[in-house]
Amino acid sequence: MPSSLVQEKKKQGLLSVAGVKHTFQLLHQARALYRRARQLEQRAAKLKNIRKSLNKDAVAELAFNVHKKRRGNRIFKNYKNRASTTTLKQLKDSSVLFSCEMDALVHNFPSRKISKKHRNLLNFLMKRNFDVFEIEGERISHLRGSYNPKPPVGCQIFVKMIPGHVTEIKLMPLFERFGSIHQFRLLKNLTKYPRDCCAFITYGHPSEAALAIECLNKYEIKRNRCIQVYESFDNCRLFIGRIPVYKTRDEVRSKLSERISEIFDVIMYPASIEGHINRGYVLLEFPCHRLAENALKQLAAGVVFWNTTLVATWAYPVPKVTKETMEQVKNLFIQNLPRKMSEDDFRQFLINVLKDVTFLKTQKVDDYALVHFASRAAAEKAFDRLKWTFVKGHEIIISWAKPLNQINYV
Repeated sequence: MPSSLVQEKKKQGLLSVAGVKHTFQLLHQARALYRRARQLEQRAAKLKNIRKSLNKDAVAELAFNVHKKRRGNRIFKNYKNRASTTTLKQLKDSSVLFSCEMDALVHNFPSRKISKKHRNLLNFLMKRNFDVFEIEGERISHLRGSYNPKPPVGCQIFVKMIPGHVTEIKLMPLFERFGSIHQFRLLKNLTKYPRDCCAFITYGHPSEAALAIECLNKYEIKRNRCIQVYESFDNCRLFIGRIPVYKTRDEVRSKLSERISEIFDVIMYPASIEGHINRGYVLLEFPCHRLAENALKQLAAGVVFWNTTLVATWAYPVPKVTKETMEQVKNLFIQNLPRKMSEDDFRQFLINVLKDVTFLKTQKVDDYALVHFASRAAAEKAFDRLKWTFVKGHEIIISWAKPLNQINYV
């Protein structure tokens, strides 16, 4: 209702004071919505031009990570008028483009003004042809065009003890001396030292990562402040403690699946003395490190199952041995044997199962044993025959033994 018509109606006594106030409030809101819609339309036009220059793979990956945190989604819930809806639908389709704007770098901050520090950082990364976005405490800088093919295993390094005020402006030139960086992930406030942070850096070739580890480990980046550089290991296992000892593996998996998805395997060991109960913990294995990290975030807050608050942390990584070394192994590691089974009985069991395959010696301790063979061919034949074998009701677990002198704990 135009303001002149409102004044006329008021003179005629057709509108009350409360009605006039309400009408003016509606007019004010309508004008604000109209101005906001015009601003969003102008921004959408600008973002469409930027989107054309982005790599398609980069758009797909970034949109998945950032569209949930866009301010446009929050505005979309508040404003229901037709003009705003049309504009915001366009912004939702191109929400990834906010990552190319300066305010995308600091979208978690309440102020819309960009500090000089963040402006310089964004300019630095964009000049080096990096796409930048933030998600859940991580600032991820990804080199454009490097999404496919993915760098091979062994190209990622882990850097810790980074001073909190040190940014990519100082770190990137330092690590680029040893090769081209494909991805730089800086993690804030995720270490036990509040003023320190850590980073994951991905190179294009494993030799570049190895050279960076050799040269920059214990490098003094500031006075009396040394960073530590290691080979990054994609740990896909979680340790879950305080599991009731009478729960079976299937019961634990079914219960944890209510909160966590995509569990690859649940590893449960029997107790040392009483084999019919578990040890009070399980190991959860996931297909990749990212899924394991997301599961840890869900469980770290303290999930209550069976009237007990579970404890979740990273499991010790599986010892890393090169493929060439494992192809030369001639020993078998056997688990889940009966504890009361003597070593003589175990040897007789092997003779009955392996028949013409001879072994050199055996070593049995508690519920596991080590079997030595003279050749790799004999060990492979024994491996095939021992698969899916039961001993006194126990299904044995068989694997290749890892040489102690070749194990690299990372």
